[in-house]
Amino acid sequence: MESESVCAFKDVFQNKISELRFKVNSCSITNEENYEQIVKEVMETKNKTKKTSLDYRRLKRYDILTVGTITKLIVPLHRSNNNEVKYFVHNDEIFDILKTAHIETGHGGLHKVHDVVKYKYAHIA
Repeated sequence: MESESVCAFKDVFQNKISELRFKVNSCSITNEENYEQIVKEVMETKNKTKKTSLDYRRLKRYDILTVGTITKLIVPLHRSNNNEVKYFVHNDEIFDILKTAHIETGHGGLHKVHDVVKYKYAHIA
């Protein structure tokens, strides 16, 4: 269970990241609902026989990785270095990912955490 200070910090973080993402007009995945919508669209696009330019653009940007019943949005393997899987995450997951990376690096600073996160996740900078 998270302490009150961590929960308060997480709320402040979520507010700041939503402001930042809105200001830079980024192509971020804002929430879980938006994430699931993109997953659905990519799956439908992959099954289409006649694709539009939007479909090709979507497939160039996203791919799907399914393990058991869990489906994740990833960077297509042909675009990644050494065929490494890089996951897309929605804004609600970023805090927990950064917190885990911070702890895994021995409470490392910005550069250590960034070095860990950049190999596994897309669009977290």
